[in-house]
Amino acid sequence: MITSSSPLVGKFFVSANLASVLAQAGQKILIVDADMRKDYLQKPFDLKWDNGLSDLLIGDKTLEQATKTTKVENLNIITRGAIPPNPSELLMGKNFTQFIP
Repeated sequence: MITSSSPLVGKFFVSANLASVLAQAGQKILIVDADMRKDYLQKPFDLKWDNGLSDLLIGDKTLEQATKTTKVENLNIITRGAIPPNPSELLMGKNFTQFIP
């Protein structure tokens, strides 16, 4: 998990690059964008934010439907999904707890 309490400190840059390097080294990587208010992590991978984590947590999409492949072999991503009205409730809820063992 890569996080900080401040914006613009490089979380997305570090996450995307670390995931890419690990995937290119042969590790199977799933990167999850849990920032429900901004939609940036999908951009370096030329993906759209739709059908992502928020959609998975509210039950509109399955894990398979929310998981997107990237151009980097071994690297998949779950984007943010639609901006929910209650992002903190989704991330503190039972579905997220079950998603992240």
